[in-house]
Amino acid sequence: MTTRRAPSLLSLALLGSFTVSCGAASDLAPTSAEQASAPAEDADIPDRFVSLKMEEKHSRKDAGGGGAKRRARNKGAPASTAAPGAPPPPPPPEPAAVADKLDDDEGGGDEGESAPTRAWFPETFLFQPEVVTDARGEATVTARVPDRLTTWRVLALAHDQQGHQAGDVARFSSSLPLYADPVVPASLRVGDRVELAIPIINTTPDSMRVDVAVQAEGLDIVGGGSVGVAGMGSAVSRARIAATAPGRATIHADLAVDGTIQDAVEHAIPIAPRGLRHTEVRTGTLGAPRTIALTLPEGADPASAEARLTVVPGGLGIIQSEVTGATHRAHGVGGADLLLTISALAPTMWEAAGLPVSPSGEDPEAAARYELVRTMRLLAVQQAMAASAQWDLTTTLHISNGAARHPSDPVLARLSDRGLHALQSHQRPDGTFGGDASGSWTIQRMLVATASAVDVATRIAGADPELAEARTRTVVPIRLRSQGAAERYAGRVVDAYTASSLVVAGLVEGETRDRFLTLIRAGLVRGEHGLSVDLPEGVVRTDGQRPSPPEAAAIAARALATTGDPDDADRIADLGATVLGTFRPGTGWGDTPSDLACLSAVSALWAQPPSEAVTLTLSRGDAEVATRSLSVEDLRNPVFLSAPAAGDGAWMVSATPAVPGLAFGLEVVSYTPWTTPPKDAGIDVDVRPPTRARRGQTTELVVDIASRKGTRFDVHIDLPAGVQVESDTIVLDGGRSPEDIDSRDGSLTLRLPPLTTTRTSLRIPVS
Repeated sequence: MTTRRAPSLLSLALLGSFTVSCGAASDLAPTSAEQASAPAEDADIPDRFVSLKMEEKHSRKDAGGGGAKRRARNKGAPASTAAPGAPPPPPPPEPAAVADKLDDDEGGGDEGESAPTRAWFPETFLFQPEVVTDARGEATVTARVPDRLTTWRVLALAHDQQGHQAGDVARFSSSLPLYADPVVPASLRVGDRVELAIPIINTTPDSMRVDVAVQAEGLDIVGGGSVGVAGMGSAVSRARIAATAPGRATIHADLAVDGTIQDAVEHAIPIAPRGLRHTEVRTGTLGAPRTIALTLPEGADPASAEARLTVVPGGLGIIQSEVTGATHRAHGVGGADLLLTISALAPTMWEAAGLPVSPSGEDPEAAARYELVRTMRLLAVQQAMAASAQWDLTTTLHISNGAARHPSDPVLARLSDRGLHALQSHQRPDGTFGGDASGSWTIQRMLVATASAVDVATRIAGADPELAEARTRTVVPIRLRSQGAAERYAGRVVDAYTASSLVVAGLVEGETRDRFLTLIRAGLVRGEHGLSVDLPEGVVRTDGQRPSPPEAAAIAARALATTGDPDDADRIADLGATVLGTFRPGTGWGDTPSDLACLSAVSALWAQPPSEAVTLTLSRGDAEVATRSLSVEDLRNPVFLSAPAAGDGAWMVSATPAVPGLAFGLEVVSYTPWTTPPKDAGIDVDVRPPTRARRGQTTELVVDIASRKGTRFDVHIDLPAGVQVESDTIVLDGGRSPEDIDSRDGSLTLRLPPLTTTRTSLRIPVS
């Protein structure tokens, strides 16, 4: 059988140094279905044509001497992470512990040489979605193998220009004749005491007497000693550690035989403070250096204090962060709206910044971006369909708003039409939206709901040009009745938030609109680095909750943007400092309505990232505490700097050159050690830890809560090192389950349903 080999494209994950060949094996024949579907000239290409050839660059030495040289082949570089489907970033420099000794081409070495320290332990260390083979169908990819001693799995997927696909898996092991594999916790909290197990594995046939030496920085540690290890066997040495201060601690273990170190391993462990957490935040833009006075609360532990600087480079940076970080917090119908909004805005903003989005696969980076937003949209559609069984006003607004942003999706287009008819049915005879039989809705709340409904209806009407005429016939009566209501109740509007909502929805004109714009300008309050909106007591949004400061600022900025007044441009920029500076990667602006309001403003007003490289500097007093040079590519994502916050003096944040479009948030976090637990007059919480916890056995942690009926709680619990939660079996009294559970190493966060009585108990199985 003759096989034609053509250049192919490979996606590769997890590898050592090896060669990938894309070609036909002579003993594999194509199936009849492939022969029928493939072009005639490619009929000989089989269904499996990827082979992986491992190239060992270092020969394995027998047990005994030469520990340093035997260890050298396991050195690696620090782990770098990449989103699935995205190209890997360039590798950072090697850790100091392993960069000082480079392996030679040949093994060997002096018996007395010490083994380099193993300190890099990623589980996945390479993802390379685009490897182009040569004319023979071969490509070589080289990477350093991490310090983890394990069996690695190499996955290669390939396709050629005709669309033929195949893949293969290979495995290889990285090991040492004698090595330690300490079992360390992912994190500790000050006060934690842990017995550390240090398994010692002997892969040679000879028994050994091994001296184990353990050291630590940032921890108290006692342990180690001499242990016997049988040939092809293992033993366990133990050490006791105690976390005494917050920060980053390291544990170092050496294995020596007859005075020669055979293996050295080091692990880093973050140590979190204990006590009441305090946070102070200041925001602004970097059009000029900003000086900020932030002091620690009385009684705060200076060692626990940390300054965290987040710089957000306009809308593109926010969208980049939200595409990867919003999914985990998007729940229910509001979450569906958020994901649909992000997945619609992201491609537009990427394209504007010169980052193409395409499903073709010809550009792997463009295909990766397309896949990210496609996955987000599919998840959102599932959530929207699950919530569309009933169309109350909140559900209608969220589904309609998100669906209208995707006019080319047939499922979402149908949801848009259903939402438009549902909005029509929700409008009251007087033209307003909202209200209920209890009469608890104020005029202010109904006017905000009316503005939201008209804003969504207008978006639906303009989403698809082919359907615009038919949808407009439904929207025009809705708008006219709402305009009448806005004019009728205009005299009752006395706050900038409600006025902004009505102006953005286009429900006021003429003198009424001018009065509202004057009201908005008068309601802006200047802070140290930006403008915010004064919110009088009782002002609420559609869901009855008080608007967040960034949400109110975003809507006010959109309202002022309709004027075209040059004086308003400065106000919009200062409002942008509040909106952009309060964004936090992973948490957004705090809740879904705030996220949606701010994303709409960001995409319309502050979408462009900086166009030149800058140097970001964080200083305190006369001392520079952190700095970072940022390229234009770096400024497509949020940037972070951190530094210890103990000491005196004002903070200064600056960018060189100054960039008004860079927004920053400086957060100082500190902890006051626990003395007497704080009390809330309306809440009583008691935590009952397990009375007799044993290793490997499940027991129960109980949290008793007392408060008023209907109260909702978000519960966050920091767990001791080594404690695991069985999240699937967490229950409340009466057999109810939490509405949302987020279980991670060292912490548990739950959202509880409203209390049906004045007391409940949360039962958490732990081991």
